[in-house]
Amino acid sequence: MFEYSSAGGDSGSGLGIVTDRFICLLGSQADSALGAGVYALLDDDETHLADALDVLIGEHPDLSFAIVEVIDPAERTFHVAVSGDVDVIMTGTSSTRFSGPPGAAWIVGEAIGVDRLRLALDARDGVDCLPVRDGVVRTSMIGVAERPVAVARATSAHLHTRPIRLPAAPTRIDLERAGKTDAAPAAPARIPPLDPEASVSLESPEPPVAPEPSEPGWTLVLPDGTPVAPPVIFGRRPWKDGPSGAMHIVVPSPGREISGVHVEVGLEGAVLTAHDLDSTNGTIIYSRSRPPRLLHDGGRAALAPGDILDLGDSYSVAVQGRST
Repeated sequence: MFEYSSAGGDSGSGLGIVTDRFICLLGSQADSALGAGVYALLDDDETHLADALDVLIGEHPDLSFAIVEVIDPAERTFHVAVSGDVDVIMTGTSSTRFSGPPGAAWIVGEAIGVDRLRLALDARDGVDCLPVRDGVVRTSMIGVAERPVAVARATSAHLHTRPIRLPAAPTRIDLERAGKTDAAPAAPARIPPLDPEASVSLESPEPPVAPEPSEPGWTLVLPDGTPVAPPVIFGRRPWKDGPSGAMHIVVPSPGREISGVHVEVGLEGAVLTAHDLDSTNGTIIYSRSRPPRLLHDGGRAALAPGDILDLGDSYSVAVQGRST
């Protein structure tokens, strides 16, 4: 699926890096130690494009690079980030969206239906290319081949199979309530429209108020309708330096409005609270019974059924009560 240019020697070449989910081209400033470090980062199953950007832009601001995350190899869908003097050449794309912060030296985007994608330190055409599967090579061009390189396939004589018994219908496993067969999944909550004229209050959040004994349990409904049970930590990289013992929800933030470890929603006794984890922009809490308020600077706020948490970049989470 991937290919690189073998022409040109070391002069003006950078480093091409290939893993199962990423291809990356580093500029000629990159040395072998940096190439090995970036390869280790991209070869980690937990790494996403935002993590790679944090490292490359944060620790190597003058480095030219382009990095591609393979989202769907069958549909040829890629997330792309480019910084500095690297050409990105695509053919056959049916949808492309690129954007970047004003004045920034890097852009990010998504491309769908790509026939061929090339990252190059120069725009030469007609160079000879070789297939590459995994590792780091010295090159001035790396990309996605127009068609996969043919490989030998195993014959039936080499295959050993055994029957697999499949369930009649998909099974949903609730890890928190394992063993409780009478628990039913909650229906997704309908998020009410937000008033664009509503003001945001910067007042300190009120301390949690103990609920009545009949207070229901809690569910957080993600933007796609998926219900999850607290405690939950939201952020671009919630598993890094965040509190332990909670579910980690990775939040896409193309505008970089959401912090790596942004906000935690969990129980303090029977009270559901939101705790800002020293995020950069904070979280806006919308409630039916009071004006919107900003949770920031490590503050805590009690939540009620129907509240909406706006983390930024149009990512909102609804608070829903459910019977225990």
